[in-house]
Amino acid sequence: MRYIVTKETTVEQFNTMLEQLSKEKRPDILLENKKPVDWSQFCGILKLEEDPLTYQNRIRDEWER
Repeated sequence: MRYIVTKETTVEQFNTMLEQLSKEKRPDILLENKKPVDWSQFCGILKLEEDPLTYQNRIRDEWER
């Protein structure tokens, strides 16, 4: 189910949405169904031979192509 929150959404509506979300059973996101993730594999330093801002602009431009 999809919930859309806009500027016009009242606090009562938002709380109702949160209650419904907490009651939904989503086996795909429950932690007890998944193995623990080793997040340390994503830690580190990126060593660049070019300017970091140039690198960032180049990488972001790939999404627009």
